[in-house]
Amino acid sequence: WSRSFQPSAEQFGLAATNADIAPEETVNREIGAKYTLFGGRLGLQAAGFILKRTGIKGTDPTTQAVLPIGTQRTRGIELSGQLDLAGWRAVAGYAYLDATVVASATPALVGRGATLTPKHQANVSLVRDFGRFGLGGGGNVVGDRWADPANTTKLPGYVTADALGWVDVAPAVRVQVNGYNLFDRRY
Repeated sequence: WSRSFQPSAEQFGLAATNADIAPEETVNREIGAKYTLFGGRLGLQAAGFILKRTGIKGTDPTTQAVLPIGTQRTRGIELSGQLDLAGWRAVAGYAYLDATVVASATPALVGRGATLTPKHQANVSLVRDFGRFGLGGGGNVVGDRWADPANTTKLPGYVTADALGWVDVAPAVRVQVNGYNLFDRRY
């Protein structure tokens, strides 16, 4: 269980139009399990959570004024696993997020999906350690998400690919290069 606060001026510039907006408060309740099998070579994790955010704010697209959105509830699950086998390391993860506005001073927003929160996202990576150097790659999948609080514009999902390589140049020095979004996917 955790509880945190974020002042209104943290994300938005403090102005007369937003000085009276209360800070955002987040309460998270989560339960999970972690299993390690095969002498530590396989790790599995699962968690379920309910996240409640009050004092959510957004920006009016026409006036750029900060507007109170209300309260958002996100129910979700996260699943992940890691496998280490003979110099190979594989990591995979999946998250399901059901994010909904559950209370608002603007009744039309109640029941709408939260902005910029996809229902589904996943990742996978595979890395090979050859001793003094290594190579790896992976991908990320992000589902559709709403662009605005009224849910009139949907941003399409996307897939990105990443890669990395490293070399150990001294006992305690490693030089690594990471490449993100290798195919220049716009999102």
